[in-house]
Amino acid sequence: MPIDIVEAVQGVLPPNLMFLTLLYQNGGVLYLDEGRRTGLQEKVALDAFKQWTDFYTNYRFQIQANFVNRFRSGEMPIGISYYNMYNTLVVFAPEISGNWSFTTIPGVEQADGTIENLSPTTGTGILLMESSQEKDLSWEFMKWWTEKDTQVRFGREMEGILGAAARYPTANTQALEELPWPATDIAILKAQWEKTIGIPEVPGGYFTGRHIDNALRQVINTGANPRDTLYEYSSIIDNEIKSKRREFGLD
Repeated sequence: MPIDIVEAVQGVLPPNLMFLTLLYQNGGVLYLDEGRRTGLQEKVALDAFKQWTDFYTNYRFQIQANFVNRFRSGEMPIGISYYNMYNTLVVFAPEISGNWSFTTIPGVEQADGTIENLSPTTGTGILLMESSQEKDLSWEFMKWWTEKDTQVRFGREMEGILGAAARYPTANTQALEELPWPATDIAILKAQWEKTIGIPEVPGGYFTGRHIDNALRQVINTGANPRDTLYEYSSIIDNEIKSKRREFGLD
């Protein structure tokens, strides 16, 4: 019997993860009041945005660059990226094998001297529609697909067919440990995994990433004041959140 009502879903494009990293590491949050408004008008958020935009206005970072090619050539000796970049470099940059490594992301020193290196995370999900006519079958499939043994088998078969570049970034922590990562590398991944924070989804949240990006580009392209610019755009985001909460009858 076909199971045609189980769907993998992915959220809208999240806000820029580098900005969110600075925001959370400095003690800020993306949303306040249980998602009723953004936290982007708070001082910590405005300061984090200023720090982020300074990379581009004061230090001339590029908005976009081909990290793989520039890393292998030495033009970019360090970078922050998704951990599947490891697989890409192993396969497509063999000439620098043994000359590089990876570790947990940099962090911000706290008042007590510790380093906070939180990293925001995104991912995909699997859901079962209320209108499904095959809830029991679908639920069994969902349990089977997400369990450790299935994820390990899928990951190993993918890598067996396509090579190390296809190493599967499973969300199942137990399965991750049984995929063919070197011991030292899996220890680093586990350490960073313990320092992650999920990005909340709220009604109207699609405006958040869009307008954070708009604010960044306005600062870079026109020389606008970073704090004033983010404050203005966060008001637009808040208005959209309020509109969607009214539409869905949440307030």
